[in-house]
Amino acid sequence: MESKSSQSQNLQSAHQHWRKGNAFLNEGKIEEGIAECRAALRLDPNSVAAHHDLGFALSSKGQKKAALVELRETVRLAPDLAHGHCTLGSVLSTLGHRDEAEAELRRSLALDPSDAEAHYLLGNVLSDKKEIDAALTEYWEVLNLDPHHARAYVAIGSSLVRQGYEDAAIEKYHQALRLDPNVLYARRCVARLYFWRGQIGLALRMWLKHG
Repeated sequence: MESKSSQSQNLQSAHQHWRKGNAFLNEGKIEEGIAECRAALRLDPNSVAAHHDLGFALSSKGQKKAALVELRETVRLAPDLAHGHCTLGSVLSTLGHRDEAEAELRRSLALDPSDAEAHYLLGNVLSDKKEIDAALTEYWEVLNLDPHHARAYVAIGSSLVRQGYEDAAIEKYHQALRLDPNVLYARRCVARLYFWRGQIGLALRMWLKHG
C-alpha cells in the first residue's frame, strides 16, 4: 500500500502532466497532449481534467469512440461539470446519437445556461432532428449571449431557408460574413440562393469572392 506521502506525490505529478498536456493541446500539439494526459491518468485515474482533455483530443483526431470512453468517465466523476456534458454531447452528435446528445447538452445548459456554445450545439442537434423552431430558439439565445457568434447567424440563415424565408436568410448570411469574411459556407449559401433566384451576377460575385 502506498504511503500518504507517495500518493500526494503521484497526484502532484499527475497534475503537472495534465498541465503540460493542456498546454500542448492549446498549441495544437495533439499527440504530445494525448501522451501527457495519459501519463497523468496513469498516476491519477480519477483526474477529471485529464479524462476530459484526453477525450477532447481523441475526438479531434477522429477517434470518436475512444473519446466517448473518456468523456463518459468525465461526467461520471464530475456530474456537475457543465463543459464535460457539453463536450460529450458534441461528440455524441457527430456520431449521430442525437437523442443522447440532446440530453447531455440540456444537462450542460441546466448547469450553465450562459454557455453560448452549448446552445449552438443544441440548436444543431435539434436542426438535425428537423425541430426547426426549437433550433431557432437556441440560435437566437446564442446571439443574445454572444452577438459576434458568426456561425449562429449562418445556422439561423439555413433554418430560415428551410422555412422558406429566403430574403431573411440572405440577410443572416451577410451578417455572418460581416462578422467573419472567412465563413465560406455562408458565402456559398448566399451564392446558391442568388443563383436559384436568377440573380446570376450577384451569385457570380459571391463565388468569385469565395474563390
